[in-house]
Amino acid sequence: MRARASIAAVWALRESNMSLRIITIFVTASLLGGCGLAEVGAGAAANGAAAAEQAKAGQQQMEKVQADVDAAQKAAADARVAAEAASE
Repeated sequence: MRARASIAAVWALRESNMSLRIITIFVTASLLGGCGLAEVGAGAAANGAAAAEQAKAGQQQMEKVQADVDAAQKAAADARVAAEAASE
């Protein structure tokens, strides 16, 4: 009989702790939502996504410029070769 009473006491304690945890989480979420912290987090996530998109666009721009520089250097080298061949 004593073991059953102990088990019942443990379950009652667990249930009260669980209720306390749920209430604490709910109150914390309500407070954070009320002060705008949740919106700040959403804004930060949006800014992070925009920054990632800008970084990707910048990388693509840099690759395009590098390709243009390489093409210009090849054209200059081809022109030198043609000029040397014409002068001989």
